[in-house]
Amino acid sequence: MKVLFVHNHYQVRSGEALVFEHDRRAVELAGHEVITYTRDNRELDDYGPLQRLTLGARTSWAWDTQRALSRLIERERPAIAHFVNTLPLISPAAFWTCATTLCPSSTTCRTIGRHVRQRPFYATARSATSARSTGLARSVIHACYRGSRAASAAVAVATALHRSIGTFAHAVDRYLVPSQFMARTLARYANIEEHKLIVKVNAVTPDPGCQILRGEYLLFVGRLTVEKGILTLLDAYARLQDAPVLRIVGEGPLHAEIAQRVAGDARLQRVELIGALPHEQAVACIREARALIVPSQWYEGVPLGLLEAFACGAPVVAGRIGSLAEVVRHGDNGLLFEAGDAADLARVIELLLNQPELASALGARGRESYLAAHTLEQNA
Repeated sequence: MKVLFVHNHYQVRSGEALVFEHDRRAVELAGHEVITYTRDNRELDDYGPLQRLTLGARTSWAWDTQRALSRLIERERPAIAHFVNTLPLISPAAFWTCATTLCPSSTTCRTIGRHVRQRPFYATARSATSARSTGLARSVIHACYRGSRAASAAVAVATALHRSIGTFAHAVDRYLVPSQFMARTLARYANIEEHKLIVKVNAVTPDPGCQILRGEYLLFVGRLTVEKGILTLLDAYARLQDAPVLRIVGEGPLHAEIAQRVAGDARLQRVELIGALPHEQAVACIREARALIVPSQWYEGVPLGLLEAFACGAPVVAGRIGSLAEVVRHGDNGLLFEAGDAADLARVIELLLNQPELASALGARGRESYLAAHTLEQNA
């Protein structure tokens, strides 16, 4: 069978790009032929003034993509088209070309100062169209996408348009989601029929191998934003006595603020800001970490870093929220704390540091979780 993979790459390589590559390899491993169509947001750097003026319209209906994709489909005749991301250069119009972008920010949450307000997507339990429209309007008011009201408006308009013409309900045959939590949420709040929702967990490949002897540092890997919980982690770390080094791998809008705080707070003198690393180096950091901390305060999918920690046998401490509380089983293959609660996070970290036998057992069970569900062969 021939399968078409479609993806819009971000300017900064993301977990979605890795999932795109892993899924391609899994389908090829299963003996099928894969063809690809991709766009890259780095193309925007070369846009002239006229092209930039049309970007909002392209976000709703990317006519250049539709022409190219239509020609590709006519030539290759794939049996299935698999989409990972369409924002903004592919657009949901591509679904019609072959026969979701339900939250403009892709996080379904809004940050207010240093607090995160999690929204159950933008549709509510009410079926009224006005309720959905209000949610989209709020995404513009609060500049949910890239901190820009103009960009948020373009995505909100695209979402509203494709909802109104039934793109998400009728032009998509199946939605692959990484957890039961995400399936339940989409069924309830996005009005997607349950039979269209299939849980397909993500894979980690190649197998990084299980590290028995752990290093002496705690690790955070991710984007430095409020919803990722990095500020909660710093608050928790400041409460710890004789804590090991905390290494922070990643970049983001809070980098300068975090650097200033680390420099000015004696309790954070053992925090190391590493910055962004190539994926292979980030995995190497996870492999040798004493524990990976995933302090997210929003409805993550299932972060690849968490699954990579499982594969490496590194203990995981994660926030009790959304899919994280489904994948991490407290006291079995990891530890959970109340998301956003620095005191509870500090308590759980201390528990892990004071009980090396527990840490070893959690790492071993995490490795078992990886082998049971997250290898490339399992994904295929």
